[in-house]
Amino acid sequence: MSICASFALIPISRADDVPQIIAARAYGVYFLFPLVAICCLSLSGRLVLLTGAMCVIGWWGAFMWVITGMDRALSWADIPANATRADYGDVFLSIDFIARGNRIEETAMLMFAALALAVVVYRAWGVFFAQVASEMEWRRERSAREHISALFGKYVPAEIARTLIANDGPLKPQRTTGTALFMDIAGFTAFSARHSPEHVIGVLDAFLAAATDAVAAQGGIVISYLGDGFLVTFNAPIRIAGPADAAIETARPSGSPLRSTGMR
Repeated sequence: MSICASFALIPISRADDVPQIIAARAYGVYFLFPLVAICCLSLSGRLVLLTGAMCVIGWWGAFMWVITGMDRALSWADIPANATRADYGDVFLSIDFIARGNRIEETAMLMFAALALAVVVYRAWGVFFAQVASEMEWRRERSAREHISALFGKYVPAEIARTLIANDGPLKPQRTTGTALFMDIAGFTAFSARHSPEHVIGVLDAFLAAATDAVAAQGGIVISYLGDGFLVTFNAPIRIAGPADAAIETARPSGSPLRSTGMR
């Protein structure tokens, strides 16, 4: 509004006989286009339309204010039907020529530009927030997959659980050569008879946790737990190199987890 007011209130000349309409003819409505363009940065189509409408209203308000104070106002309608060169010069080049039709064209173009930019901003807003929603959905899905993997891993080998979730389907049948390893605790029945259930369960949990880590370190998969023992496979269903060597290394006494369980 301040820009429109400046065209109406700031004198174009110090001379009293120069009409203020010269400001609109010399500079035009083009100074208002940057305001509409700047509003696009807000990503609000409504703000762009509102700014365009306010610019049009302000421009026409300034125009009407100026021509109201003029003693004489000429426009395109004052050109005769069979006008000569001199007739056009008398009207178009007159200092009192207000060019109302030009003001209509200017403001129509301004409003059209505001409408077009509002549509672009609206679509950009939709794309932006669609990407934000997609990113949030991806994060939620990843969090859900991690939760499912952790929960699923309590009941099936963690590596198999991760493979199933990553492939989004059952494991495919495969033919391969693997190695199976069965381990249990020697003398576990006698050990259980000498100690309390709480101590036995604590030792067993520590043993199985340490044994599972030792198996995983060699690339093996714990298929099932059987009381104080467990069944391990190497190279099935998760492929590794040298499954037999990995099984032997897992079963070596030096690598046995029994040493850290406190079992005697």
